[in-house]
Amino acid sequence: MILVIINLILIGLYLAWLYKKNEQLKKHFFIAAGFKLLSGIGVGALYQYYYTFGDTYAFFNIAQELNKVAAENFAAYLEYLLGMNNEAFSSIYDYQPRALFMVKILSVINLMTGGNYWVSSLYFSLFAFSGAWYATTTFLKFFGQCKGAIIFSFFYFPSAVFWSSGIIKESVAIGCIYFFASYILILVKEHKLSWYQVLMLLLNLFVLWNIKYYYAGIILLLSFSLVTTSFLSRRFEQLKRSGLVQAGVFFMFIAASSLIVTQLHPNFYLHRILSVIVDNYNAFLEISASGDFVEFSALEPNVWSFLYYTPKALVSGLFRPFIGESSELFKIVSGLENLLLLGLLIVAVIYAPKERASYLNLLFLSALLFVVIMAVFLTLSAPNYGTLIRYKTGFLPFFVFLVTIRNPWVNKLFS
Repeated sequence: MILVIINLILIGLYLAWLYKKNEQLKKHFFIAAGFKLLSGIGVGALYQYYYTFGDTYAFFNIAQELNKVAAENFAAYLEYLLGMNNEAFSSIYDYQPRALFMVKILSVINLMTGGNYWVSSLYFSLFAFSGAWYATTTFLKFFGQCKGAIIFSFFYFPSAVFWSSGIIKESVAIGCIYFFASYILILVKEHKLSWYQVLMLLLNLFVLWNIKYYYAGIILLLSFSLVTTSFLSRRFEQLKRSGLVQAGVFFMFIAASSLIVTQLHPNFYLHRILSVIVDNYNAFLEISASGDFVEFSALEPNVWSFLYYTPKALVSGLFRPFIGESSELFKIVSGLENLLLLGLLIVAVIYAPKERASYLNLLFLSALLFVVIMAVFLTLSAPNYGTLIRYKTGFLPFFVFLVTIRNPWVNKLFS
């Protein structure tokens, strides 16, 4: 009980410190923080009382077993955490490196909380919220005219908040994505980072790679191309003057750097990546109930098959499940939210700028490509609706931001 009280005090002090750091966010801070922390509790309760199973409790129970090693031999525990002594502990995640990495993080948190699931959950939600807060602060610095859209997208969009809270990998992933995106934005806008920011950028990339390497790979590809093109645009006047030329150079760097990124993980290898996606698709089909997944009936591991299904995958990744596709409560709620998203997209088209230069902006192109690539490939490889709802939290806030940048009602309501 004493440990619980101490941890709650520490969390309260940290939130108070964050609260004082940005005057623009004070009106929203505690509402957004409360929404996030309660969402983490909600995720735990959902898996305990509604689904009665899920990764969150598997992670927790295995982390508790790992902490027994810490109690018996702390040196061996530290060696295991650092990958120096894999004989010190064994679990069902021995051959699932991403899940094992999550367990290692959780075991450290559990040592702090005395193995209290709910308090540990608060820490994971707090990390995700910290990333959202930092991203909101950073984006407001450069896009202050879009204040309402930024706050709505990063603090309040329901599924993006809920499914990236508590003891699930998405909480860690979204926190890392928010921090990394913020540092890249600072680098593009201010042309430099402090040593601390560089260190944090690399740390967040490392954690994201170990939790969700596919997000890290796409982000690394787009960020490198964005930063390099922005740097060249400052050095060469002709490139600086033409948005079309900038976009061309940007896509050229994407094509060139993809040859490197595809060598960073076996599942990215050019001769394997399509087969890996098809294998994942088939694996999800086997565990999905009829009508509870996006169907690509003739998906094959070749470029033409993927191109054929890309439009359906994109629409499904952004807007499905539709209302009426499932009678399950949470998928009905998701369907309503997807209907809202579709409405926001329609409004975005109505208020879209007429000038071509707006669509050639490198930051806009990077964000748009990130959303499109992740929506397509996540839907193709994880077509189960329940899984997709959770997985897409990594790109969903940025999609919401893109479709609400010029929305007068959102910007007025959430300013």
